[in-house]
Amino acid sequence: MTLPFHSFVTGYGQHDTKADTGQQYEKISWAQIVAMIQHPPRSEKSEAQWIIPSTYADHDARSHDAQRERGRFMALAIDIDTGSPDLKTVKTAMRSVADAFLIYSTSSATPGAMKWRGIIPLRNALAGADYTATQTALFDILADHNITCDRALNRTGQLVYLPNRGEHYEHHIEPGQPLTLAQSTIAARMDESDGLSAQIMAEVKAARDRRQAQRKAKMRDDDFSPVEHFNAAHSIADLFARYGYERQGSSDHWRSPMQTTKSFATRDYGDPCPERSIS
Repeated sequence: MTLPFHSFVTGYGQHDTKADTGQQYEKISWAQIVAMIQHPPRSEKSEAQWIIPSTYADHDARSHDAQRERGRFMALAIDIDTGSPDLKTVKTAMRSVADAFLIYSTSSATPGAMKWRGIIPLRNALAGADYTATQTALFDILADHNITCDRALNRTGQLVYLPNRGEHYEHHIEPGQPLTLAQSTIAARMDESDGLSAQIMAEVKAARDRRQAQRKAKMRDDDFSPVEHFNAAHSIADLFARYGYERQGSSDHWRSPMQTTKSFATRDYGDPCPERSIS
């Protein structure tokens, strides 16, 4: 493996922040991370070391907005908490996207309930503004291999905990060249998703325009209700955004501000359709 020359912002424990002090965060090199994987420490979760896979390490480096605007990401990361896949399965899935990567079990993993983290080094810096879409495409590809990743890691300021030995520890270091995103299956999936999203959005817009034309025609005929008037002026997506729902990229999946889970459990099936009855 050609070792990347860059270093990542790092800290210790969930509450480690420099936001109030104005200090810069420490950094950790790729070689140091590899050494940790081979010889993991034993630390309490409150003191466990983490990275954000970005080189931006100013006092606000843990801010999602700051990393989105100023971050330069030199790695992608995964967190597998469900499904208990074995190491061979995870390696096979990771090889479908990258020539070089690191895999290590988490401190809470057991032989009967395996949990993993993985890091993929990048050859060129990825802008923070593009990180979420890139991570989402990575997760989608791994899902094709029956690997379910925690999608919270598509957030730019999300912590990635480094190796920390628990009851059961396994790891793998895959030698190879850092990933060139422009030539990767991840980039291909992003292009495919963008095209699909554009197609869907065009179809949704066309259907909405047809329904709004029908509603306006009814209004001209004085045959409309307050509900029809409201529907003609508002879309479901507009209402979700107005009331604080968070959209998953450009998809039709949303997360309610009242949710306690990280999933995007609410789906927009399009604007209300007057010709469809609900029974």
